[in-house]
Amino acid sequence: MRKLQKTVLTENAKKKTLVNGVKSLVVSKQFIMFCFVAFISMVNCFAEGETIEQLDTWGNKILSLFGSTWVKVLLLVALIIEAIGVVVAGQQGGGSQIIKKFAPWIIGTIILLCSSGIVSYFLDGMEFKID
Repeated sequence: MRKLQKTVLTENAKKKTLVNGVKSLVVSKQFIMFCFVAFISMVNCFAEGETIEQLDTWGNKILSLFGSTWVKVLLLVALIIEAIGVVVAGQQGGGSQIIKKFAPWIIGTIILLCSSGIVSYFLDGMEFKID
């Protein structure tokens, strides 16, 4: 019985060591820089368009995605859930920690909600022509 407990404990210790090793790898600066360089390299491999018109059409597709009704509904639901989370955390006496936890999420949701309007404001009436 003790031998079985000992093997279970050593297996749990091995799993914790593995998890800690993976966690330290993912958080390391070298890994983040490797992922960044790999991402930049892959973007260049898959960039098919040679003209600004293709970039303009992709920009319009992304803008229409953020401006679509279902994305706005999802973001509004997320904003409501975040507001409920703030109220519940406030009732439990979180204090200033509430702002630190929820403010980035609320700000990000609001920016995503307004992103189509912001981009449309700056790009309204602009045309790109290549001579």
